[in-house]
Amino acid sequence: MSETFSSSPRNGDIRVVDKLNLDDDVIMAAPCTPMLPDGEVNFERFEPYVNQMVKTGISGLFVNGTLGEGMSLTNAERKESLEKWCSLKRDRFKSIIVHCGAGGIKDTIELVKHAASVSGVDAIAVMCPTLFKPTCIANLVRYLTEIAQHAPNTPFLYYDINVLTNVVFDTAEVVRQCKASIPTFSGIKYSCRELGNYDAALMECENGRYKMAVGTVDEEWLPWLPFGAQVPICHSIMGSIHKKTKAAFLAGDMKTAAESQRLAQKVGVVKRRFGPDIPVSKAIVKMMGLDLGPVRLPLEELTPQAYGQLQQDLKTIGFL
Repeated sequence: MSETFSSSPRNGDIRVVDKLNLDDDVIMAAPCTPMLPDGEVNFERFEPYVNQMVKTGISGLFVNGTLGEGMSLTNAERKESLEKWCSLKRDRFKSIIVHCGAGGIKDTIELVKHAASVSGVDAIAVMCPTLFKPTCIANLVRYLTEIAQHAPNTPFLYYDINVLTNVVFDTAEVVRQCKASIPTFSGIKYSCRELGNYDAALMECENGRYKMAVGTVDEEWLPWLPFGAQVPICHSIMGSIHKKTKAAFLAGDMKTAAESQRLAQKVGVVKRRFGPDIPVSKAIVKMMGLDLGPVRLPLEELTPQAYGQLQQDLKTIGFL
């Protein structure tokens, strides 16, 4: 397998990195995947879910990721889901990024090739494998380079989610090496918790040319903003809170920003009482008026008793 591909613009074409435009006002959601009672993907619920997200301030999507149970879907389901999300993009969303990482490189390449062919895809993101892991940054970059060459005209992001992969590297060095090796490299989906690591990587991003979308912001969007964070990738339920937090921060109204931030933290504290993130998030979307169906094993749905208590706790803190 080849590990290099050409990055030279032809006839004045812009480089791929310059195609990805994540506006500063984008609030990007990582949507759950709607499912039928039998566990099959429920494509009829995609559009009402999109409508709900738009109403709460969501203006971009990161699909088939962790919250979307992407790693529990087949490649065929991930392809069809991506096509459905993109068919609903129209004037609703400024950007759609699709996660294509899989357990092995061949499945990942298959998904990347497909994503590059779908109208409406603005960028591809890939996390590293979670069983056979890269042993060093150079090994990771070789892996990403081999994959990225199969979408030579599509912006490519590394999905850094060390809290789940347990692959902990210096993200700034990852950015430096990816910039040198991957012509389509366009930035990081940063789903780690280390602010210092984020800030160091941000300094390698050439004043925003390379993007650093932040994916661990559901409870703590405000602390990232002084570092220059622009685009959050959050639960679909958090759009209104994050939009208010950032608007208050930019207006210099730190009292309102802090109040909004505290509500986000309270939501996070409540959610953690009830188990894994995805079934709890699906339950909250249901409380907001849309049933997205069950989750796939080994995840499990909330019991009726837990669902009722979660709903009451969210009402108590003023979220519902």
